[in-house]
Amino acid sequence: MCTLGLVVVMVVWLYFRHLQVSRRQAKERELRWISLQHDMQEVSEASIKEKERKIAMLEVELEEAKEQSEEQLAQLVQQKKQLELLVSMANQKREMSDATKKRIVTSEVYANVHRMAKENRILSCSDWEMVDSFVRELVPNFNNDIYCISEISEQDYRLCLLMRLGGLSGKEMAILLGRTDGAVSKAKRKLQERFLGGDHDNKNLENFILPL
Repeated sequence: MCTLGLVVVMVVWLYFRHLQVSRRQAKERELRWISLQHDMQEVSEASIKEKERKIAMLEVELEEAKEQSEEQLAQLVQQKKQLELLVSMANQKREMSDATKKRIVTSEVYANVHRMAKENRILSCSDWEMVDSFVRELVPNFNNDIYCISEISEQDYRLCLLMRLGGLSGKEMAILLGRTDGAVSKAKRKLQERFLGGDHDNKNLENFILPL
């Protein structure tokens, strides 16, 4: 009876330990997802334009505030500098993203994947290793960003790789994955629900994957 009791205690302990770890991992994924969304918003064209609008308004305020106290003027100047720094950082990130996109679309890997899609060929394990290595070389955090947001299957990760390469239709992705068009559409919907929630479509999903 004593041994049985110890076994029960161990099983219960392991169960609650598993729950704790699962909840912590889910929380970490949620925080990472929020962070990614924030980063994407910060470098969006709309966000940059809004900051530039605020900078212009502050410049007008500075012109009109010459008679205010030095402390008030210093606050306005500081606000303007902070916004200018944020705009500069956002533009740098956009330039880096554009440079990465250019390297992808002009690469041999990109050309080979698109050629194989047109030839109705399924990517082999070595092909997938090549694509994964190439993407992670250009985007070192891609794998971590994907898995930090949600636990997904190898097939779904491969679908994310194809979306990150870009320029492929749903039909072409299905060919490369060796799946039907319907299966790929269903997989995209599931990924969209995990990454973005249920109020978005597949185009939003690809727009989310591309900047990662």
